[in-house]
Amino acid sequence: MKNAADNGRHVGNHTRSTPQLPRLTKISYGAGAAAFGVKDQGFTALVLIFYNQVIGLPAQTVGIIIFLALIVDAILDPIVGQMSDNWKSRWGRRHPFMYAAALPAAASYIMMWHPPEVSQTLVAIYLFFAAVIVRSFITIYEIPSSALAPELTADYDERTKVFAFRQFFGWIAGVSMTILAFRFFLQPSAEQPIGQLNREGYSTYALVAAAIIFLSIMVSALGTHKYIPRLHKAPATTRPKRDFLRQLIEAFSHKAFLVLAIAALFNAMAQGLVLSMQVYVSTYLFQLSSQQIGMIAASSLISALLALNLAPVLARRFGKMNAARFSKLTALLFVLIPVLLVLTGGISSVNDTTNFLRIFFFCSTMASLGTIICAILVNSMVADVVEDFERRSGKRTEGTFFAIDRPPPSGPLGLLVH
Repeated sequence: MKNAADNGRHVGNHTRSTPQLPRLTKISYGAGAAAFGVKDQGFTALVLIFYNQVIGLPAQTVGIIIFLALIVDAILDPIVGQMSDNWKSRWGRRHPFMYAAALPAAASYIMMWHPPEVSQTLVAIYLFFAAVIVRSFITIYEIPSSALAPELTADYDERTKVFAFRQFFGWIAGVSMTILAFRFFLQPSAEQPIGQLNREGYSTYALVAAAIIFLSIMVSALGTHKYIPRLHKAPATTRPKRDFLRQLIEAFSHKAFLVLAIAALFNAMAQGLVLSMQVYVSTYLFQLSSQQIGMIAASSLISALLALNLAPVLARRFGKMNAARFSKLTALLFVLIPVLLVLTGGISSVNDTTNFLRIFFFCSTMASLGTIICAILVNSMVADVVEDFERRSGKRTEGTFFAIDRPPPSGPLGLLVH
């Protein structure tokens, strides 16, 4: 595993001489992750409180619906991945999916935040289909886009930089939408003193978020379009059903990838549980206002900028695997500090607001920094596995690998997302 996913600088094709990607290409490619970041921010921070506290659906119902939508998404992921690997067109394997997803993803996101005023049963059905549609179109973009990275550069260290830009824009988009939501859109009114429960604010939020989703996808697709002629082509012949199962089996038979996939699965389960409760904890345990939540979210702006520059340095100095382990442990340590301080009575967010916010802001910055760096390095290691798999089998199946190893949610509220 170490040779294939971490220190194997002579794995697959990345030993061939390849020029570094222009910075503008890295920026335009990375900007596409903003779509995933915005969608993720909405699902993890706002959907539960919106449909439960604002619309009136029971929290258990909302949770079950989101879980069912995740199952549909998990089934769709490898299908999209394999379709992308085998797609034949004059625009190559990845870009047709990227272009096709832009407008539907944005339009369906607006739809999700405007449920009809009908019975709870019909609203629940509406939420299910809206969530499935949104996640499906983001998947149709995200998996081919992620799979594009190993094709853009075959250099071992350059891939880390490419994924650093991708994580940077994903987090910046999520953080920015959180700040906009809690500091500007979700404002208290005469009728609703709690900003998080102001329904009108969610409508404005949805329009802005949808615009970012559309623009980020188009910027990424257009910014990498010129590289289509040099990208890998789909195999000449395929047998969809047999190839689909065989590619999944081959992916899981790669030991390095299997370890990464299992780690990502447990990480996603843990984060998903915490993410769904983050606004509740901020509102009711820490008793923070919407403005204070927005301020804490801004800590991840610092984290994302630091991670963009630190991740490649740490990978070169310590190796990708060791750097990822250290980063995740750092995140866990700083996650626990504010929670323990409040639960043990060491400090109160109510009686000592200023000091608590300072501690919370610092810990959130450090926890987000560790999580972002870890995500960058894990994605870079998956790209290394793709190269190793090609060396062993002669096949390029980036879409399948990135479909199985989808990144866990990247929450924008710093501490509470980890």
